[in-house]
Amino acid sequence: MTKHFILYTMALWKVTVKKCGNANGLKLETGMSVEVSVKTSSDPLKFGDGMDAISEAFSSKYGFDSRKFRSISMQSYLESKKI
Repeated sequence: MTKHFILYTMALWKVTVKKCGNANGLKLETGMSVEVSVKTSSDPLKFGDGMDAISEAFSSKYGFDSRKFRSISMQSYLESKKI
């Protein structure tokens, strides 16, 4: 019997707030950041699974409501860097 394995390329990203402001009732401060691991090497700000991971990480670290955070324009307020 042959076993098949699916291999995922994992990448670690640092996501940082690049401009402060109030977005969807959330107070964002320049420099707030989280690290997220996603199953792709593509920018997590541009793809669904990455945005969910980012939302959960900011919610966990800063106490944001994840649904409110998920609905902000992430590319306007955040920048990501592969680490």
